[in-house]
Amino acid sequence: MFEMRFRIPENLDIENLIELNSIEFYRNKLKKEKLIFICDALLNSRAKHRKQIEKKRNLFVPLSSNILQEVAYDYKKYLDFLLKTKIILTDNHFRRGIKCFGYRFTDPYTGQRNKTITVSSYSLKKARSRAIQKRNQELKKELRRYRYITKWWDSGLLKIDVEAAHMWLDQYEIEKIQIIKNEAIPDKEFRIKMAIETTVDFKTLVNAINYHKATYSFSGKSHRFYNPITNIKKELRDFLTYDGQRLVEIDLKNSQPFFATCLLDLSFWESTKKLNLKNINKGIYNTILKNLVFEDIITLLKSPESLVYKGIDAKKYSNLVINGHFYEYLSKHFKLKYPDRFNSRNNIKQEVLRIFFVENRKINLRFYRPCQTFSRHFPTISKLFYLIKSVETNFLPIILQSIESYLFLDIICKGISIEHPNIPIFTVHDSIITTEGNEKIVNEIIIQEIENWTGFKPTTKINNLWPMKIAV
Repeated sequence: MFEMRFRIPENLDIENLIELNSIEFYRNKLKKEKLIFICDALLNSRAKHRKQIEKKRNLFVPLSSNILQEVAYDYKKYLDFLLKTKIILTDNHFRRGIKCFGYRFTDPYTGQRNKTITVSSYSLKKARSRAIQKRNQELKKELRRYRYITKWWDSGLLKIDVEAAHMWLDQYEIEKIQIIKNEAIPDKEFRIKMAIETTVDFKTLVNAINYHKATYSFSGKSHRFYNPITNIKKELRDFLTYDGQRLVEIDLKNSQPFFATCLLDLSFWESTKKLNLKNINKGIYNTILKNLVFEDIITLLKSPESLVYKGIDAKKYSNLVINGHFYEYLSKHFKLKYPDRFNSRNNIKQEVLRIFFVENRKINLRFYRPCQTFSRHFPTISKLFYLIKSVETNFLPIILQSIESYLFLDIICKGISIEHPNIPIFTVHDSIITTEGNEKIVNEIIIQEIENWTGFKPTTKINNLWPMKIAV
């Protein structure tokens, strides 16, 4: 009746750990079930942040003290015990209201499969149930005005073919490990461990969808909506269905470069049109407004040579992005100079994000030479980005993501819910997933609303989320 199932690394022997450190364990009045709970919480956080781990190559993930404390009020003692016994490590990096301490398992316990342990504890189960209930109430209150989005998650009708998704992940792991083995690199063993860990984490996320344990919430200053679909690999979306129906995804092409065109409009900064920084992110607006940079931005955009409709490079940038030729332009002008970095569309997309969001102090470093080349092609854009990032390094991505979140969540999804309340909608930042047969309606609303709010007609792409046969 009071049983719970938790996961820990396969090679972590909890009984032996306690026995070898019995004095430390019992002197601090620790309990085995809470120790297992903390390990499980770390694995869950690792799975949730797996995509960020792969992107940033940072193995440390956050553990929210507020959430842990609600289940285990003395959680710090368990973290200290795991740190002293070298089961986990911490990055010792904490910024109040911005970043929690990061944790990860030490090398012997990384790259391991998980094993499930059944724990029986009335007090722990009661505390855990209470914490979940409290969190659900907070979410309900926080997301009350977004009921038109969350109701589709709450229906429980979104399902994933777990067996097929697991088979795809197993094949993905085999292929990834084979590539690693064939490469002439020094850290093969570690990278193989990471490949195994990636599979383990995505399987955890896949399993949670059908058991209705996966959560959704807003996160970060850009007000992005995170949910089970945003957390799993893009390829795994093919195994999703809603109420037994196949799904289709409508994606806004080159969204970050597209939304950057909004920053070239004076009205965005001076709040003279409905789409403006003050409306989408008041905190950042106030910060920039109080900074001398605000006047520099206005001066830059008011100068005749910089205006979107007069300036050569700003107009060229806008036309390339809106007409869908931006990546082709970069390929043509950058590939010869940087052949290994602009040789494919995916690589170009990565380079664009690097060019956009690089810290100002790094622009002149050898690795970031493409940024200097970009500045020569688009000096007004580069200068504008530089000014924004001079206030805070992360302001540019936050502003662009804020535009995206506002348009997709507050405008487009709300519009769909009003005009077509029976069409299921699931968001993945700059795309919307719906059931087969509704993609034309959703696509038309996306294009119509974005053009209405930005003044530019976007380019979209419709993808059928239907799984290909898996070779066995």
